[in-house]
Amino acid sequence: MDPDMAMAIGLVLAIVSFPSLIHNVLHDGAPSKVVGFMCLTAVTVMVIAALNKPGGYDVMDLPRVLMDVFGRFV
Repeated sequence: MDPDMAMAIGLVLAIVSFPSLIHNVLHDGAPSKVVGFMCLTAVTVMVIAALNKPGGYDVMDLPRVLMDVFGRFV
């Protein structure tokens, strides 16, 4: 798996899981274990992608990375 693909997967997981984590904490007082695991997985995948790409990622590169990866499948 190339670093751009890993970064895109991590970003999508983060976008999906972080709002649910915040909702669970505010309403139930504790985060769900599944949501916590998804957040941990998202951060781990993004860190692995950043470490495997020479030069790493800049914040301004992330939209381009998402569009490039999704463009491969469309």
